[in-house]
Amino acid sequence: MLHKVSLWRSFASLVNLEVPQMGDSITEGSIASVLKSAGEAVAEDEVVVQIETDKVTIDVRAPKAGVVNA
Repeated sequence: MLHKVSLWRSFASLVNLEVPQMGDSITEGSIASVLKSAGEAVAEDEVVVQIETDKVTIDVRAPKAGVVNA
């Protein structure tokens, strides 16, 4: 199951952050930490959010550079 989180904007266009596949046995997770605040710049491939499950913590990375939009 693929989840999307709309957290940030890249210049004039909104970009969705896609949560990486966590494996078939993992069905849910919680946002453990948000590493960037609204208005902060992010670089391509920079970790923006961490999602924690009972088995693993997943880094969600920015697909391209931009600015976080609340």
